[in-house]
Amino acid sequence: MIRTPVLVLDNETLTPIWDSQHPMKVTVRESKRVTGFTVEDGTIRNDHIVDDPVEIEIQFVITDELQSQFSELQQTFNDRQLVTIQTKSAVYSSMVVSEVPQEQDNERADAITVNVRFSQWREIAPEFGTLTMQDVDRAEQSDTVNRGSQSTRGSVLSRVF
Repeated sequence: MIRTPVLVLDNETLTPIWDSQHPMKVTVRESKRVTGFTVEDGTIRNDHIVDDPVEIEIQFVITDELQSQFSELQQTFNDRQLVTIQTKSAVYSSMVVSEVPQEQDNERADAITVNVRFSQWREIAPEFGTLTMQDVDRAEQSDTVNRGSQSTRGSVLSRVF
């Protein structure tokens, strides 16, 4: 039987990071927010459902070289490094460490438990360019790059100064 390990990978190279840390428990939260208002029949469902970012919590037990391993984990957190997480059921890319709570007790002097929380990092690139005349009401609205200066006529401050 082939077992899929739970791994935290570098987002660019897909090489494992935090090799000597042992994942004990993984919780994946994939959720959507659905409108609470009544929706008119025949509308597009996508307009009324918002995808929340994926959140993953992995409980690690760090046993080897505590300070250096925890330092490596903290460095990933502080650098805001994007990682890919491989679970038993799926692969989640573009995740960022959002929380690093830790538990230390005297019963296990040679280990600490860290419940690392990851949040999905989502980016969008704005689109700039020229629109066709059919796409706009007025010709001066067709260029989204060279918009020129914005008019301040009618503002309270323009009347004061």
